[in-house]
Amino acid sequence: PVEGEAAFIVRWLQSPSPSIEMQLESPTLIYQDKSFKNIVLKVALSDLFNHLQGNIYSSIDQVIGKEFLINDLMLTTTINNQEKKWPIIFSAGDNSTDIATFYAEGYWFLNEKIFNLSINDLHGKIYDNSIALLQPIKLKLTPSSIEMTPLQFSLIDGIVNASIDYHAFILSSSLQFEHIPLKLLSENLTSIPLQGLISGSATINGPLNNPKAEGKLEFKNVKINDFDFADVHPISGSFQVNLDEKGVKCNGNAIIADRPPLHIEAQLPIALSLYPVALNVDKTAPISGAAQLSGEIQSILQLFSKDTISVSGPVNATVQVTGTMESPLINGTANITNGGFENLEIGTVLSNLSASFEGSGKEITLKELSATDKVGNKLTGTGQLLLDPIKKFPYQFDFSINNLALLDQDFVKGAFTGNLALKGNVAGATLTGTANATSLTVTIPEQTAAVTNSIDVTYINIPENEKTHAIEKSPSWPLILDINVATPDNVAVRGRDLTSEWKGNLALSGPATNPILSGSFKIIRGQYLFNGKNFDINQGSISLDGSLDNKSMTTLYVIASKDLGKVKVEVIVKGPVAKPEISFRSNPPLPQREILSWILFNRGTSEISPFQGTYLTESITNLKSSASKGPDVLTKIRNSLGIDRIDISRDENNENAVSIQVGKYISENIFISVNKSSVNRIALEATLFPNIKLQAQVGDDSEGQLLLKWKHDY
Repeated sequence: PVEGEAAFIVRWLQSPSPSIEMQLESPTLIYQDKSFKNIVLKVALSDLFNHLQGNIYSSIDQVIGKEFLINDLMLTTTINNQEKKWPIIFSAGDNSTDIATFYAEGYWFLNEKIFNLSINDLHGKIYDNSIALLQPIKLKLTPSSIEMTPLQFSLIDGIVNASIDYHAFILSSSLQFEHIPLKLLSENLTSIPLQGLISGSATINGPLNNPKAEGKLEFKNVKINDFDFADVHPISGSFQVNLDEKGVKCNGNAIIADRPPLHIEAQLPIALSLYPVALNVDKTAPISGAAQLSGEIQSILQLFSKDTISVSGPVNATVQVTGTMESPLINGTANITNGGFENLEIGTVLSNLSASFEGSGKEITLKELSATDKVGNKLTGTGQLLLDPIKKFPYQFDFSINNLALLDQDFVKGAFTGNLALKGNVAGATLTGTANATSLTVTIPEQTAAVTNSIDVTYINIPENEKTHAIEKSPSWPLILDINVATPDNVAVRGRDLTSEWKGNLALSGPATNPILSGSFKIIRGQYLFNGKNFDINQGSISLDGSLDNKSMTTLYVIASKDLGKVKVEVIVKGPVAKPEISFRSNPPLPQREILSWILFNRGTSEISPFQGTYLTESITNLKSSASKGPDVLTKIRNSLGIDRIDISRDENNENAVSIQVGKYISENIFISVNKSSVNRIALEATLFPNIKLQAQVGDDSEGQLLLKWKHDY
């Protein structure tokens, strides 16, 4: 059905001769999944019953589909019954943003029995690829015949020829095309960026209810135009098909790297009818087919999938198909040897890949699958696929992994042991199993790029009958996860100043495109180096309960503590991982500002310099502000230089001079500093015991000091 609103005006004039004027305007009409914007139709016809004449004008500002947009469609024509050539002009696209633009002009004529159309000029582009009519074309339609002069047009550097003749239910038609770039077809029909050329021919002749057809397709240097497939050899070959009353016969060959790796032939009980239009399949009639394959599997798979998953290696296969369409039988073998597997998304790289398949009637069996990671740990598998069209070709494959390195990225590396099962059919599958993480290391990057979050778009002020045209992406082969992962005590989380070990369990469920994560992890041990001080992480937990897109469902609770001598401080981080809250507590209890002063400067607020006081205030503000844009200037300098302390104060010997001190902890208890003032000094301070420090310093005035400091609070 058509949805939308329109204004329709009709005027009937009886004098001087019967005439009609019509005008239709619509802001939006929706038909199926297409939206038509600002439609205008104007018709003015006079002398309706004698010498019909008048004008028709139609325009559409936009046609919006799920994956295309065409602007400025226009058709105009003049009708005069005293003439048999009615001018017509059609155009589409504005030559700037549209995927296609066309301009055509010619003549047409219509009466009760004949429709004539002549196109004198047609030119345009599709995705910036030119198309042009090489010679005028004439089409004549009657209730019992179709006649068309040869159609010839150029498509980029290729040529297309077509002809059709139909009389008394007998059809004679042909199509020829040469050197058509696959780039044009892939941009319109698939998401795979193919390159190469195709040529071919086809004929359909005979009665409409049972015509005979022949076709041939030749392809040359076909490959995926993508960096990941730069080293893959192109494919060339040909495919022929013949259709008659006995069915369809087809055969084809493909050549990779100057050798024929693929040959197929088949005979299927399929009949074609053009009136009524139908493709009739006899599911009980016998079928036959054979295929021979010898070559590099990556070169073949590239035509069917552009993905981050790559399978390589020589494959040899010999297959025969018999039985019927509803009960096919397959016999033969297929083997992959000395191959490889790579998943770029998670960093899985396997070598020594070997697989052995065997077809025996109604079943295809994976007899053996094995592969190893870079240190020799192994993956093995077996499985079975049932040739049952009613059940959509069900299958189950079982895999076993032993300390296999499945994750190998810059920020996460892991090896796992366990068993997985893939069960499903051509409509989808479920991956189930359990695994133990024998090793798992997460490295927190020192600097992360800005995170781009997906934005939910809410449409407002939509006309009542208009629908939004957001493209809904759904996987053609949905995979559901049901996997439990245990991490006994070997999850290492590391950063520039962080070392920690965790244990816990994780469950993955739901669709693989956006799985649900549930589970929890607890800290075993950990340390965080902050401001030159090692904080012990003795309490910590991470809880996951939601999808990857919903970061608010992942929460953490971590306590890091440090004994600073006079006080013992704790830093508490809790809340959603995307926006945690930070607080402090101490023993003896102190205000938050006082605790942070001890953490930053190793002394209370009453002992810090004015500059340190300003820095302390900014630090507290940044901790409390959820909109903080980042660290202050001195923090950035301190982090970039790798120092732990930077302080600016007045010189003790000269109130008008400024003293600058920078320092670095070279170990947990040894601090070295440089003081720049009227006298330049370098100092070394070592904490021998919680209350005892040894300090040595020397200046450019040749004076030196060696101090033993003891402090006790009563």
